[in-house]
Amino acid sequence: MADVIGIFNDVVAQSQLDPRLHEVVRYRIAILNGCARCKAYRSPEGVAGGVTEELLSEVRHWGHSSMFTRLERAALLFADDFCKDPNLVTHETTDFLRNELGDGGLVDLTVCIAKYLAIGRLITVLDLDQSCALESLDA
Repeated sequence: MADVIGIFNDVVAQSQLDPRLHEVVRYRIAILNGCARCKAYRSPEGVAGGVTEELLSEVRHWGHSSMFTRLERAALLFADDFCKDPNLVTHETTDFLRNELGDGGLVDLTVCIAKYLAIGRLITVLDLDQSCALESLDA
C-alpha cells in the first residue's frame, strides 16, 4: 500500500495547476479533514506563488471572502462538494472549470482533490504519525 500512496503523491507532485490554486484547494481539504499536520504544512510552490497566511486564513470562509478569484472560488466549491457529497457537483461548476483549465486541468484538479481527501482521511482514520480530528464538513 505504501507504494501506491507514493505513486499517488508523485502524480500530484507533477500537477500543472497554478500553485496558488493548488495550495488553497489543498488547504481547504486539510480543514475539512481536520488534519493538524496538513493544516500546518505550506507547499514551497504555493509560498513562491504568493500564498500568504492571510490568504489561508480566508480559506475557511472562502464563500464570503473577496480574496479569491472566480476560478479559485469555483475550485473551492468543487473541492467542498467533492468532499461532502460528489452528487452535489454541478455541470455548471465542472463546465466552468473545464473552460478555464481545459480537460486535462480539470482532471488534474480532480486527482489532486481525490489524493488530499483520501490520504488525509486514511491518516486520520488510522491515526498515523499525527493527531487529526475530523472537523464538520460545514467548516
